[in-house]
Amino acid sequence: MHLRRVGRPAGLVQVVRDEIERLIVAGKLQPGDRLPTEKELAEQLGVGRSSVREALRALAEMGIVEIIQGKGTFVRNEPQQAIKAQLQFLINFEDKAYEDLTELRRLLEVGLVRLAAERAGEADLERLRASLAEMSQARTTELLVEAGTRFHLAVAEAAKNAFATALYAAVTQVINEVYRHLERSQAQKERSIMDHQAIYDAIARRDGDLAAQRVEAHLTHLRGDFVARPSEGPPS
Repeated sequence: MHLRRVGRPAGLVQVVRDEIERLIVAGKLQPGDRLPTEKELAEQLGVGRSSVREALRALAEMGIVEIIQGKGTFVRNEPQQAIKAQLQFLINFEDKAYEDLTELRRLLEVGLVRLAAERAGEADLERLRASLAEMSQARTTELLVEAGTRFHLAVAEAAKNAFATALYAAVTQVINEVYRHLERSQAQKERSIMDHQAIYDAIARRDGDLAAQRVEAHLTHLRGDFVARPSEGPPS
């Protein structure tokens, strides 16, 4: 791993942060790798330890690295964590965070399901069927939501676009953490299972347009459930 020495005094924290990000993007630092110590980074970059410390703290807040007391600083294993951290940060400042997130979710799911209908392999279809079986066997809303989330993540993975999958996973995690206590009637649970089965059927038929229509219908149903219970959060 080769670190480039910082050659300008202004904005040292940002420069150090950019250099560490460059190494991660370039694959010089892999998920799970331990970064050099603050002292080593400071010496290699030609900056003070305080600049390194602040840069690492900023990267940790972004979800890119994890600082473990007594062990060191490590590159996070989950690429979506960095996106998730940014979204959670924005939630604190956006008055209509839920509306914006659900709109983003809709855009992503419609696009991803079209790609999934085109690109899904047999292993992808098997994961979708397994998630459907879990939904059918779920005895609580929480278990139903968890199985539904796995279904949608399997759709995203079937699209074979790593960037879109990471973004969708982050959005889903944030939505589930902020709004995860909506209790649904038996009829709503049964409709949710039917919605997911319909989405699967369209993917299996390689009909992207139909799959997109069925995702739109499913999200409209979810929105209706949320409006019906405004004091609660929406399901996944």
